[in-house]
Amino acid sequence: MYSHELYHGWQDQYFDLNKYIGARQHPPAFDADEEMARQAVVEGEATYVMNLWLMKKSLGVLPTHDQMAMSWARKRR
Repeated sequence: MYSHELYHGWQDQYFDLNKYIGARQHPPAFDADEEMARQAVVEGEATYVMNLWLMKKSLGVLPTHDQMAMSWARKRR
């Protein structure tokens, strides 16, 4: 969980998440669908990094692309 939240901090440091997502802007910078899509990108990246960290802790090495692809395929079922 910490890796996920820490990654959000880095995202915000480099990309200003409030501006990217359009949060608290009047009038809204984006329509609801675009804002939700941008939020999904932010959360998806942080979740991916969190899973990389978890797999590294479990395996002792960074997972390969194929290993990550298998982990995502299992979650979609």
